[in-house]
This record gives sequence, structure tokens and C-alpha cells, in this order.
Amino acid sequence: MRTFLRYFTIVLIVTIAFVLSSQYIQHRENEKYMSIGENLIEKIETYKSINKKLPETLSDLNEPESMENGPYYDKIDDNQYEVSFCFGFDDDLTYNSITKKWTGTMLSVPNK
Repeated sequence: MRTFLRYFTIVLIVTIAFVLSSQYIQHRENEKYMSIGENLIEKIETYKSINKKLPETLSDLNEPESMENGPYYDKIDDNQYEVSFCFGFDDDLTYNSITKKWTGTMLSVPNK
């Protein structure tokens, strides 16, 4: 019985450590992408204040179009845009200029 409890305790500790470390890694990844997005948002807002309009594409900001996870810029209309990242088929992280919040399917995305 004591041997079973030792093995159970070890498995439980390893499982908890794995779950916590994977959540930490996901949180760090989200923060990294949000930081990249915030830099792009700052450039968009600066462009808007100087030119009195939103940029049409990232080229207007001298930013390359991404072919990987992003950031992607979508001008919705003259007053609204979104900055987004796509991860595979199901996960995304999106900033909307009207709500000024990040949303997405990533589990640990805090609203900023």
C-alpha cells in the first residue's frame, strides 16, 4: 500500500508540474504575440494621427506582410481595424480597434 501511495504521489506531482509549466509557456507565448501586436497598433495609431486616415495595408507602414502566424492587419472600414495572429486551424488572437481589447481562442488570453 505504501508503494502505491509513493507512485501515486510521484505521478500526481509530475502531472501537476507538467500542467503548470505548459500553462506558463502558453502565457509567455501570448504575451510575446500581444507585445508584437501592440507595437503594430502603435504604428497604426501614429499613422492615423499624422495622415487622418487608417493605412490601407501594412505596406503603408513599411511593414512586411506576414506569411506565418502574423501579425495581420485588416482595415474593416474608415474607423475600424483589427490586428490578428493565427495559430494553426483553430487558435487565434485578435485586437479590435473599437473595443480596444484582445480576444481569441487561446485559453489564457487576458483582456488588456
